[in-house]
Amino acid sequence: MSEAQNVKKTASGTGSIANQLVGMNKRSIDLFFSVQKAVLEELIDVSNDALEHTSAKFSLANEFASKIAEAHSANGLKQVYAECGKHQVDFIRRDSERAFKHWQRFLERTSKVFIN
Repeated sequence: MSEAQNVKKTASGTGSIANQLVGMNKRSIDLFFSVQKAVLEELIDVSNDALEHTSAKFSLANEFASKIAEAHSANGLKQVYAECGKHQVDFIRRDSERAFKHWQRFLERTSKVFIN
């Protein structure tokens, strides 16, 4: 009779180990899909930012070219360079802030994935 009880204990122990393995596999798959989703969302954000960045660069270059064409004197050219330099500095500042926010959002997303 004691052998039958040992067989039942062994069978129930194997079932709990199998349940634990299934649970671990499910959590691993959930983590994998969460990371994949976060990476894809970041790629979309990065591509949108790159497109916006390129568009802003082209508009700055267009503005610079038109102002150079309008300048009729050396003082006019000097003012154009000073004004466009300020625009460029503002653009770099905004671009740096955007990059900082992007990385901050990325770190928040990845930390949420690993915390959950």
